[in-house]
Amino acid sequence: MKEISKITKVYLKQINNIEQLDFIFELCPYMEYFKVGFINLLDIQLFFHTIFSNIKYNNHRPNSLCLNIPIADDKILEDIKETIKYENLSPPFIIKRVLDNVYLKWK
Repeated sequence: MKEISKITKVYLKQINNIEQLDFIFELCPYMEYFKVGFINLLDIQLFFHTIFSNIKYNNHRPNSLCLNIPIADDKILEDIKETIKYENLSPPFIIKRVLDNVYLKWK
């Protein structure tokens, strides 16, 4: 792409594969807010690993993420925290679950 997109807010109704996620991060390097209505993936940890890798290695830094994960529970929140720790992403951040939504916000 010759010109870089200035898009800062992205809402996807559904995401079906990791390639779509990589494409969004490449297309929208200035993205500050990212929301996904439905994640149609079997490997949710790979999904988070891909997001955090884009943040770390490609210097993409959304201020907040909102992900609808119907299977979200306290274990998934702990897994996300561990993945953030493993990726050495800079805290502080807030992570919380409200019903089926998981919110991550960097301060």
